[in-house]
Amino acid sequence: MPLSLQLSRHSSQATEVVRDDVSDVGTEVPQAYPVASYLSKARLPEFCRHVRFPVEQLRRIATWPKMPTLARALGTRPLKKVYVVDAAVIFQGTAKYMSDMPYLHIVNEEGVLQETSSKIKLANGIIVQYDHSDLDFLHNINSEDDMDRLLTNYVLATTSEVVRLFSHLPPMCPQAESLKFQNISARHTVHHCKWDVYSMNDQFFIVFVPPWFMGKEDLEALACRGQVAGGALDALDPRAQLLDTISDKLWALICDVCVGRCAEFVVTNYLYWSFGRFDSKGYSEAMLSLPIQAELDPLDGTVMEEHPVDPSVIEILVYWIQVARGAAVTVG
Repeated sequence: MPLSLQLSRHSSQATEVVRDDVSDVGTEVPQAYPVASYLSKARLPEFCRHVRFPVEQLRRIATWPKMPTLARALGTRPLKKVYVVDAAVIFQGTAKYMSDMPYLHIVNEEGVLQETSSKIKLANGIIVQYDHSDLDFLHNINSEDDMDRLLTNYVLATTSEVVRLFSHLPPMCPQAESLKFQNISARHTVHHCKWDVYSMNDQFFIVFVPPWFMGKEDLEALACRGQVAGGALDALDPRAQLLDTISDKLWALICDVCVGRCAEFVVTNYLYWSFGRFDSKGYSEAMLSLPIQAELDPLDGTVMEEHPVDPSVIEILVYWIQVARGAAVTVG
């Protein structure tokens, strides 16, 4: 690909940006750029819909239709308790992981404009910028299929490429291919479902619900679920006299996705991200962070500065994937 990631041989030059004057297009194109700087400035692209709605309507959706096909025999799903994890602990772990990584460069091997890359797609205002086709797409996000393309082609493709780099894997090798996310929603489709599920080789899962189906307060309720009564996540049949909330439906799905496969997972509505993991005791306990707001690129050419203190959502996502793969450790 025109833009690739590789180890720098100049690890002591932590601020080096090599540039090349591309005279035929009148643009100065960086030839090498520190990956840590790229990640610190990269933001999720903002998007627009033809159907407008106030932001406050996205805070809490509260109810979904009944999903009787989620019902299982009592005792099927083992989750008994959910703990809220302090986001500061995740920030600390992310910062430590990033600071411990060897110095790496994003290298533009062919001297072409970086937005032609199919792997590094999140703009950071310097080495990756959105062209007209990107902007046309991002200004017309009007369906779940559009959101799937946005998440897959921009956010997850970039994340997978950075994880490949940090894992020192050559492109196209089987191990690198296993780092690509696949939409596995067909495994977990139920009537009136609101989600997509993405898997990285069954080692790590992302549950995505578009923001018009799940708000910030719904994510907060998910993290604050607390004690789970026996069978509460199984008896989601409309005949059952139990609460049938967004939280319980999502925890039922998360159990179906993760139990017996992996511990770490993410739940997101794109605007907010919650990072979770199951314990090692039969998936009876889980922890989940309160939703962390993603910083969005406003698509108006505004120059983006580095986040002043906390890691970005993209940095946390890379770290959490590496925890799931055994390539990073949690702190606290």
